Amino acid sequence: MTNTVTAKGASIDLLRNGRNLTRMVLPGERPYVRELEVLLGAAFRKFCEACERHDDAGVLRRAAEIREHLSRSVPTSSDPRAHSEFWKLSVQPVYRHVEVLLDEGAQRSEVAASPHLVLATSQLKLNLSGGDHQTAFACRLLNNGDGRALQIEASVIGSGIDETYKLEVIEPMGPFDVAAHSEQLVTFGLTVADAADRLEVPLKWTCGTATGRQREFDDRLILEQQHQEPDWDKLLANPPYTLNPIRDRELLFGRARVLQELQLHVASGTSTFLWGQKRVGKTSLLQVLAAELEKRSGFICLILRMGELIGMHEGQIAHAIGSRLNERCDGALQLPSEAEFGAGMGQLVPFVERLLRSRSNRYVIIIDEFDDLDPAIYMGERGRQFVKALRSLSELGVTFFFVGSERMDSIYRRHQADLNKWLNMSLNRIESIEDCKTLVTRPVHGSIEYEQGAVRRIIDYCAGNPFYTQIVCFEVFKRCLQERRTFVSESDVIAVADTLVRALGQTNFVHFWEDNPELDAEARLRQSAENCLVLTCLAAVHGAFESIDELYEAQTKLLPINEQVSVVTLREIVDRLRRRGVLVSNADGAGLRVEPPIFRDWLNEYAEILLLRNWREFSKRSIDAPELLARVEIAETSGFPISEDDLLAVSQRLLYCGKQKDVAEVRAWLRQFDDDARIEIAFLLLRRMAERGYVTEGERTLAMQRVEEVLKAPAEPPVVWRYVRGRADNLCVSYVDSDTKSGASTAREVAKLLRPGKCAAATEIGGWLRSHLSQDSVLALIDDFAGSGGTVIKGLKRLAEHKTDAEAFRKFCETGHVHLILLFAFPEAIRAIKEQFPKIKVTAIRVFDDEVRALEPDAKIFGDEGDLRFAQDILRQIGQQLVPQHPIGHANLGGLVLFHNTVPNNTLPIFWCGGTVNERLWHPLFPRASWS
Repeated sequence: MTNTVTAKGASIDLLRNGRNLTRMVLPGERPYVRELEVLLGAAFRKFCEACERHDDAGVLRRAAEIREHLSRSVPTSSDPRAHSEFWKLSVQPVYRHVEVLLDEGAQRSEVAASPHLVLATSQLKLNLSGGDHQTAFACRLLNNGDGRALQIEASVIGSGIDETYKLEVIEPMGPFDVAAHSEQLVTFGLTVADAADRLEVPLKWTCGTATGRQREFDDRLILEQQHQEPDWDKLLANPPYTLNPIRDRELLFGRARVLQELQLHVASGTSTFLWGQKRVGKTSLLQVLAAELEKRSGFICLILRMGELIGMHEGQIAHAIGSRLNERCDGALQLPSEAEFGAGMGQLVPFVERLLRSRSNRYVIIIDEFDDLDPAIYMGERGRQFVKALRSLSELGVTFFFVGSERMDSIYRRHQADLNKWLNMSLNRIESIEDCKTLVTRPVHGSIEYEQGAVRRIIDYCAGNPFYTQIVCFEVFKRCLQERRTFVSESDVIAVADTLVRALGQTNFVHFWEDNPELDAEARLRQSAENCLVLTCLAAVHGAFESIDELYEAQTKLLPINEQVSVVTLREIVDRLRRRGVLVSNADGAGLRVEPPIFRDWLNEYAEILLLRNWREFSKRSIDAPELLARVEIAETSGFPISEDDLLAVSQRLLYCGKQKDVAEVRAWLRQFDDDARIEIAFLLLRRMAERGYVTEGERTLAMQRVEEVLKAPAEPPVVWRYVRGRADNLCVSYVDSDTKSGASTAREVAKLLRPGKCAAATEIGGWLRSHLSQDSVLALIDDFAGSGGTVIKGLKRLAEHKTDAEAFRKFCETGHVHLILLFAFPEAIRAIKEQFPKIKVTAIRVFDDEVRALEPDAKIFGDEGDLRFAQDILRQIGQQLVPQHPIGHANLGGLVLFHNTVPNNTLPIFWCGGTVNERLWHPLFPRASWS
């Protein structure tokens, strides 16, 4: 870039000298002066201003304008200027000086405006086994130059010469731009004709610059064969990453030091408050501790979860603890009745004393989600009595571990004087980078290989949080499963993260703004709304800021004046979020940013849509409204019989129609069952569906890929496939259902993989059947799901009774060349089809068993026969109001099957059918467009 001071000074000097020349000029030479003033006018001033602003494009554009003016001012031999002394001595030197400035500015701006394109990683591992299928993979294209790259296109140097491979850019579609010092994710599609261990693909990137010039950059992709594919079925049956709490020490990564410290607390009899942000693995840590203690003789460890304690008063909690301890000691003592315990914990103290005398054990009691107990238990005199009883029990030798969110710190500090011998510990992210790497790579060791940059990208993106790390890794695993990939690059992680953020519900992040360390419900609600305001302002400035004024300015653009808060209030909210670790200092120490980055990206997508309305609703309420809202909030969460962690574990598995089910949605659906017993029954059914009956997109894709294995497996009579222009001429893929149903869509997708000679509905294949009767051909009928088999049988009967096609179809059946392949089916469907059409080969890729039948005793969903009868009564009572003719699903299957994009009508109507139940609207969790 031209030196700013030099350019600016030159412009001033030239303008001043140019004006002074007018006093020296002869009358006939005045046009030369006017010409000079034009040259040193607006265009030259703008050129100098562009230099001052470091505007390279502006410098080059203005330089071109001035050069055009200079070209018109060069005197010819017949031009009077060529003989003018004034021109030679005064004007021409100014022109030459301007040319020097133009050359200097343009040359440096040309360099500054130049891009430089190169792939971030040129070496990848893919499936190079050959075949005509296309493998998609992502790469990061970097622009390391100072200029923007415009209209970028990629070409493969020498592509198509030997036709051993074909590489094309899938996304972005068409030419694209990349700003200076930034990157763009580019997805390639690779087709390899013959198997190879290594491919070197020379690339050329072509782009335009801000100056209008074309630039080319040579690059290279080195593709190696990925290692042998693992047993995908085994990985599918036992996914390597889990969101459920961990019980096995081998799976607890990054917590060895904390676990050892807690074991020392047990050895010394030190009771402990363990708290921190949600989703950091506190429950897993305590469950592993309990499992370790159970291995030691003389230790009895209880884990009490909020699901069994919620709604209890202190006396009931004491009775529950006493009952569980007595049960573990084989009923050593006579436990007082619940009525004898009364409303306090006091009666538990003498009972534990007697228990310790009769059994010389060490007792450890873990209470999870301790801060979700009725807040009144912690407050005032009632709270003081409760804490004194706990201290007395710990002095007797009972070691307590209370686990909870950030409110636990406030509870401890409120009663710190009475709990002076207890310890208060916080638990946050996994600090060790090596432990984080182990968390990513060990679950798939030997099956999927991670590039080093990919592992580090996941760790940084999740900031060491094990919950978010598991979510990202599980999405990466699903992608590998779907694409049969065993190598994960950094670009793959970026691509997964980009789609994952759009699918995640707010339940995964709600604790960042709701879990404030405040015991008063009204204050907690106010702080939650304030946090929503600041987080939305942060999203408006892309998750980071240096000055509080940036947030205030963002607020003024988002809200009317009556809904805004002062700079002082904004600073208080920011300080609160910083103390909680939601905001951390920037790397350079200037300002703050949102942590972890996955939350920052989610905020950029959804903060203004979801969070801002929380603040706006709160700010508009009357003075009495906060108290009402606080009561509603307590009732919404504290009185629910299913814990949030259990709800989260289920909702995380359920991605329906491209959107993950939110815990709030699941809770709202469950509330329609009214009382706690019915809610618990419905949750058991939903959990079984999520764990055993949910079919992911990856599993469906895998099943479609198995169709080719089924068709090409050795059979009698054998089939010799004939290929014409890359298509199997003697194979026809068809379907018996309507063109608009999912079975037809599945058949068309399978046809893309198999490339048959014919693909059409069963009503349109008569000509193919008749022309291939004597040509050793196969008719493959495809459907995605069969529950009772009724729909498939109807379609087959239509084909068998068709006035022109029936005879040809019968002959195909007689020769054993009709194959019906179902991706998923119940055994009833297979039996019914075989009974009606014994000559047709029927195969199901996956057959559902009794474990996804809600009312089947062998499913073992419910604890005893009484619960099963109770569930049957509930389902029939609701189902008869929703779908009278099929109250527990079509053909009375009572299915618990759910696909990623649809629900079969054999599944229980409570999941998919809307209507009226007990004179109230029923809102299904997985709405289905039609149930007929």
